[in-house]
Parts: sequence; structure tokens; C-alpha cells
Amino acid sequence: MLQQTTHLARAVYQLRMINRLILVCAVLSSLLLCLGSLELSGISHFYSALKNPQDSHTLSITGVVAGALFAMMVVFLLIRAHRQELAILLAQQDYAELSQQMDLNKGQLQMLLRQNQELEANKINWKKAEERLRTTESLFHESIDTLDAAFVIYDETDHLVWCNQKFRNLQPNGSWGADHEDESEKFFLYGRTFEEVLRLRLAHGQYPVPPEQQEQWIAERLIERKQSKNVVEREFGNGQWVRITDQRTPSGYLVGLRVDVTELYHAKHAAEVAQRNIEEKNRELELIALHDSLTKLPNRSLLNELLEQTISQSLRRGQLVAVVFIDLDGFKIINDTYGHQAGDYVLIKLAERMKEALRDGDVLSRLGGDEFVAVLPDLVEIDASSPILNRLLRAVAEPVQYGQAALQLSASMGVTFYPPAQQNLTQPLKAHQLLRQADQALYRAKKEGKNRFHIFDPILDTDARELHDGM
Repeated sequence: MLQQTTHLARAVYQLRMINRLILVCAVLSSLLLCLGSLELSGISHFYSALKNPQDSHTLSITGVVAGALFAMMVVFLLIRAHRQELAILLAQQDYAELSQQMDLNKGQLQMLLRQNQELEANKINWKKAEERLRTTESLFHESIDTLDAAFVIYDETDHLVWCNQKFRNLQPNGSWGADHEDESEKFFLYGRTFEEVLRLRLAHGQYPVPPEQQEQWIAERLIERKQSKNVVEREFGNGQWVRITDQRTPSGYLVGLRVDVTELYHAKHAAEVAQRNIEEKNRELELIALHDSLTKLPNRSLLNELLEQTISQSLRRGQLVAVVFIDLDGFKIINDTYGHQAGDYVLIKLAERMKEALRDGDVLSRLGGDEFVAVLPDLVEIDASSPILNRLLRAVAEPVQYGQAALQLSASMGVTFYPPAQQNLTQPLKAHQLLRQADQALYRAKKEGKNRFHIFDPILDTDARELHDGM
């Protein structure tokens, strides 16, 4: 490119020199023409006359014509040289523009070459990445297929896009039936919606759902599917229990995992049964420990606990509590006459009757033998206990039919109230103290003729009981 530019500049320089030489020749020719046109010029005429005096006029005309022709030739050459110079200048300008364009194209070509190299490098990287992706995908599929769990993926439109062999083998017989023996099970499932997969599994008896309940069952499954995460355990048609875990991804896909938990379910069920048995045994032990084995009423230990709670409640509510000590009159005679079996029968029946005679919230306890204690909370006044006490007396006095014999008994009852109206207490009484007061009142009831109740008098009853104990 530089060499061509040098040649072009040299040609322009030579052309300009020739133009200058032609211009000088043209000036000289013009001078000669002027000299030839002067017929009477001294020098020209003198010279011509010396040669040939007769042709001086002819010589003058010929010189003029020659000079004119030469001037025209010079003008023609000047015009032609100018046109060539102009053509060379235009060519030089075009060449400069072409050179600039070529430089620009050369830069673009270099950029395209670099881009092509980058594309080739990217193409190689893409091929490597694609190869790694295929390897990773293959490894992923192999890893998922080796899992001891069924794996499935649904797209955002709820169509199945991929599942492993475990998912396809969830059928009890591991296939979809004779209608699809020649069709790949893998691609048979792909593209189907979740509802279609459910219906296929129902049609092949995978889920133990009666035909009349299948539509409702499918509707419930579709509602569950709308949750972002759902974990349930379901029984399959072959007795297999499967834990189903479905979770939505941020892109809207749903990833499902099905794990066989049959052994875990049976172990869990056995543990639950064992736990229920343990709880039932504990309740039985608690019943034995805190209740009378014959009448199933609370025993002395539970009575003390319940009575302490009732005392605390009465202080908060500002109401009375009655503690009734009950002793069956004549029970020893029945026990000796008819035997212990008859005595136990009488105790059970009388316990049921006394329990029915009490209010809801009242407590009836058996201390042992023929001794019972009733606790009557939430009494507004002492007289409010009289109807309840009379019902207890009537319940015991009613004969108990045992075989052909009608066994008749009565009851003596001692009653004490808390808080006591005639005592100034610096601290609350304990349960055993109230029981002792009721026992002292019971002694007065028996002494007064039995089949009655007596309300504890802190002065008279204490003295009488102490006197009796001393004798």
C-alpha cells in the first residue's frame, strides 16, 4: 500500500513538471507567432529579404500558420495534461477513501476474527459443558433410580415430566397390565397429569378406595396438592403403606417422594397398641391404688387428696363443705349370717344407691369394712345439707334383695362443716381433722339410737368421745 502511494505521488510530480515545460513552450511559441505576424518587422523582413527577396511575403504567411498550429497543439496538450492531472487527483482521492475503507474493513475483519475465535472457544466450552451436563444428568438419573424410594417430578401445569423406576413399580404387580405390555412404562406415564395418574392407579387397584368413593377421594387429593408441602401416609391395595411427600419448587414444579414405611407403620402401630396397653394398665393400677377394689369408690388416700382440694376451694368461694362419716348399722349380722359374698353384694348395692342420692360434684368414698365418707361441697348454709343427708338415710334403709332374702340395714352418720361457724381458726383444718370430727359426731348418732345423722358439736362431741375412749 505504501509503495503504490509513492508511485502515484511521483507520477503527479512528473506530470506537473511536463505541464510547466509545455507552458514555457507555449509562451515561446506565442512570441514566435507574434514575430511572424509582423510582415514589416525589421528583423524578419530583413532576414527574409536577404534569402529571397521575392518570397518574403510567403514566408511571413507560412510562419504565422505554423505558429498557430503549434499553439493549438500546445493548448491541446495543456488541456489533456490538465485532465490527466485531474483524473490522477480524483484517483488519488478515491484511493485515499478506499484505503480508509480498507483500514476500517481490516479493523472489522480483525474484530470478526477475534469474535470467531471467542465463538470457537465458547463452542468448545459449550460442548464440554453439555458433556458435563449429560454426565451429571445420567448420574442423577442413575442415583435416583438406585434410591429405595419412588421419585416423581410434575411441571407447573401438573404434567408428569420424569419419574424413576421405583415410582413406576408402585403397582402391586410392577406393571400397568396387559394392555400396555408393548409400550414402555416409562414413556407411558410421561405427559400425563396428576389426576390422570391417580385414575390409572385407581383403575389398577393400587389404592383400596371403593368405586362409589373414588371421585370424592380424587377431589380431596387435588385439594391437598394445592398446598406448598404435603406429607401423608396411605395404604396401597397390597397392604403396603407409603409416606407421600409433595413439595412445590419456586419455579412451580412439584417434586414428589414416595417411601415404603410398611414396617415402620406396623412397628408404630404395635408401639401405639403397647402404649395403650401400658396406659390402660396404669389406669388399672391407679384405680387399684386410689380406689376400693370392691365398690370402685375412692379409697382413703384419694379421699384425703380430694378433701384437701375441696377445703381450698371452699375458702376461695366462701361456701361450706360438709364431711359425712357413714357407718352401716347391722352389717356385721348380715355378714355373719349370710356370708362374706352376701356382705360384699350388699356393700356394692348400697354404694350405688348412696352415689345416686348425692349431687354431681359430691364425693363418696369407702374407707373399709362398712364405713363410708361423703364430701358435700358448695353449700350455702348448714340446712342445705339436710335433704342430701335424708336421701342417704333412705338409700341405705331400702331393703337389698339377695336371693330369697330381703336384707335390711340402716345408717348412722356424723356430719361436720368447714369452715366451722363456732370456732375461730388461726389456720385451716386438715382433712384428717375433719374426718376425726365427723367420726366423733358419728359416735353421738349411734349413741342416740342409730338410723340418723348428728352434726358435730366441738364441745359436747369431743368430750363424749374422749370419755368413751377413756372407758
